[in-house]
Amino acid sequence: MKLADGRMILLYGNRQFPYGTQAVGSHDNGKTWALDQPIILSWHSWSGYCGHPRSVQLHDGTMVTGYYTHRIDNPGDGPVDPGRGAPPPNHNRQDTGEIVRWRVPDAWPAKS
Repeated sequence: MKLADGRMILLYGNRQFPYGTQAVGSHDNGKTWALDQPIILSWHSWSGYCGHPRSVQLHDGTMVTGYYTHRIDNPGDGPVDPGRGAPPPNHNRQDTGEIVRWRVPDAWPAKS
């Protein structure tokens, strides 16, 4: 999506370790992306079950982003995750929707 200042951001569910919802930025209308400078919005998903983010930029410049995640909430045993080499300490068999309000840093992504 294009921000009010002209930068672009791409939000996605990172389904490789570390799991969670992330954003990357571009200064050149999406020709290149700063993949080495992600903003991590959610990092508590135990597995790759996360993502499908949707965002809007409010008039004050802040972002509101909604996504789903596979939270670690309830006692129980879950499958061994290859990225972590262990089963989750707490496993929830249901996905959870979350909404966060955040601000894109002014100097992000750093120009190379």
